[in-house]
Amino acid sequence: MIIDSATITPGSVIETDICIVGSGPAGLSLARELKNSSYKVAILESGGFKPRRALKKLNEGTTVGDPYPNPRWGRHRQFGGTANRWLVEIGGHKLGARYAPLDAIDFEKRDWIPFSGWPLSRADLDPFYERAQRHCGLGRYAYDAADWETETQKALPFKDGRLITTVFQFGAKDVWTNHFEDVTQQAANVTAIVNGTALEIETDDGGTNITGIRAANPDHQQFFVRAKRVILAMGCIENARLLLLSRRKHANGIGNQHDVVGRYFMDHPQSYLNVFTPGDRSIFNRTDLYDLRPMDGGYAVMGELVFSEETLRKEQLQSMCFVMFPRRDGFMSKAFQSFFDISLAVVHRQRPSGLVHHAVQMIKGTPDLMKIAGYALQGKAVYPYISRGGWSKMQDKAQLFNQFELFSLLEQAPDPSNRITLGDHLDSYGQPQVKIYWRFTERDQESVRRAREVMTQEFANSGLGSVEFSEASYTSPSSVHPIGSTRMNNDPHYGVVDENCKVHGISNLYIAGSSVFPTGGYVNPTLTVVALACRLADHLKQQAHSIPTVADAAPAITLS
Repeated sequence: MIIDSATITPGSVIETDICIVGSGPAGLSLARELKNSSYKVAILESGGFKPRRALKKLNEGTTVGDPYPNPRWGRHRQFGGTANRWLVEIGGHKLGARYAPLDAIDFEKRDWIPFSGWPLSRADLDPFYERAQRHCGLGRYAYDAADWETETQKALPFKDGRLITTVFQFGAKDVWTNHFEDVTQQAANVTAIVNGTALEIETDDGGTNITGIRAANPDHQQFFVRAKRVILAMGCIENARLLLLSRRKHANGIGNQHDVVGRYFMDHPQSYLNVFTPGDRSIFNRTDLYDLRPMDGGYAVMGELVFSEETLRKEQLQSMCFVMFPRRDGFMSKAFQSFFDISLAVVHRQRPSGLVHHAVQMIKGTPDLMKIAGYALQGKAVYPYISRGGWSKMQDKAQLFNQFELFSLLEQAPDPSNRITLGDHLDSYGQPQVKIYWRFTERDQESVRRAREVMTQEFANSGLGSVEFSEASYTSPSSVHPIGSTRMNNDPHYGVVDENCKVHGISNLYIAGSSVFPTGGYVNPTLTVVALACRLADHLKQQAHSIPTVADAAPAITLS
């Protein structure tokens, strides 16, 4: 069943067992896991089934510290959540995104990374990762290179074993953005309330039990969703913001008794324009495994280079990956790098720094830029983003290409000073927008420096060729992978939720999504988000006979 909040009488109370706030991959996975259960479930979504321009303003905020994109960029209020913005071309005119599980070491407490360590292990999540594969429309739960190698698609041989090959899988966004009738129309126990923005989490007089969510429609008319359990699934930034906004019984916000809400905010900075120059150009005919290749079943795979677990421990590195793209003459010129830096700033809606310098470099390198434009007109350019594959099918690759670009995603260490707070500006509902403090610390930078040294040595020792890295530690601060802010730790002094994703000190409030990650690894968070949602759903099913009683707030509309 679908209810548009515009049809709800102002002041009404909608009663349900579980209220899921947010309909992105976390919220939809929970709803799918709970459909046909004994629970009445309501999904409260700020947007509808089509994008609404006015909602973008609700995502506005400010950033301080190192340059970081405005919080408005990358977030999306619509059924299906931010998946509506995924743009990777995975074949068959499908758009989607990349997936992989976190590595086993990512869950461990690593002595060289303060505040690392999950209360769960990779083995604890493996059964739920397998279920997540199905939710995400992916292939089998297999991410080692050996699972995908063929006679013509082999992993690169590294002599010392410090670099190994694993894979990303890519899934279509349709499973989140178009095909949700199973919960919006076909599940008798699930109701989707659209165009309803959550304004506050409300509690009983003691402040330890949640009574529900105060919400409003686009005309600012308020209503209330009374629920016996509430799950926040709005994404990393908005999960923290709603906790901080809910101050009626908790002066610093719900779950924030130890000033942890909003802290340990992380992302995956990206490093472009790093170059691998092969000693033997025939390698371009032997590296098809590293292209984005569609597979039967509507998904795709791509090989990636990562450091072995032994190397991460020995060198005390943070996790990172390297994806390889073949490049032609001119792509690594200073002119193209300047063009790329300006383009990236425009995409992030930031003022480009060093504009005069970049303009001079582009003028000097006009022949290189003309050459690249010519490649594009011939359909022979390979795009600088991860959003398109297909180069492995090209003919005469050894004559066509002369270098690989190494695109990298970087793990950021958890740091309590990187945080989400409430800012000074108000949104259209009169509530404070977010303010984000973010920086790439000296610890992060040192890990990148040492990783580059190890990688250079490994390529040289293996006789594959030379590697040259861009000057900066990263090119873009964000992969639109906000992580942390309501982290998982069984000690409330260091975490907001426990290992079951329940908020400390509150009997019936849970959080789903990447905001609960204690560390982020380098992989896209969605597969882990969905796995944790499956695990949380199982936990809730086990609690089905211990639903707390919620005091009546007003006559209620009971969902069937």
